[in-house]
Amino acid sequence: MTRTPDIDLTDQEHAWLGQIDFSRRHDDATVRSLEPMAALYQSLLARGGIPVERLRYYKVPDRYPGGQGRSREAWYEANGAPANGAHLEASFLPRLEYYVFGPNLPADIVAAFRQAALSDGRLSSWEIERLKPGAMQVVRALPQEISVSAEEFLKLAFECGAQPTAAASLWESLCKARR
Repeated sequence: MTRTPDIDLTDQEHAWLGQIDFSRRHDDATVRSLEPMAALYQSLLARGGIPVERLRYYKVPDRYPGGQGRSREAWYEANGAPANGAHLEASFLPRLEYYVFGPNLPADIVAAFRQAALSDGRLSSWEIERLKPGAMQVVRALPQEISVSAEEFLKLAFECGAQPTAAASLWESLCKARR
């Protein structure tokens, strides 16, 4: 499935994106993706093209419910990822993919969450509880691991303005789903 970027890209950024293989096979295609990946990331960062909440997802500790007080970025660094050079490694591919495409969930689910947030610009705990059964159905139906799907919902909840405790509650519930 080909995904369409949900952020604005320049012509040059589109060209770099077209050279990136997001399949994570760790083969020659991944190696060839590293240079355009780094160039695309640097360009987006320099012009402020990455939505703030997507950056916060990696950089802010309260966006990482399982992080024991650390951000995802701090965990990567503690596990050997270079502080300022992570964007030069293959392990950065999923991060760039999220920056460019947003949460990897069906469009109708993304639209429902965003619509729920429209009333006051944020996704309330009440709205999350209302949307949780539908999210649970989606998590059970998607072919990826449940934990991966739950993480995509966590991203979506934050993008819709959910408070960390409400988003973490959704994530925890979805992680417990069974097929």
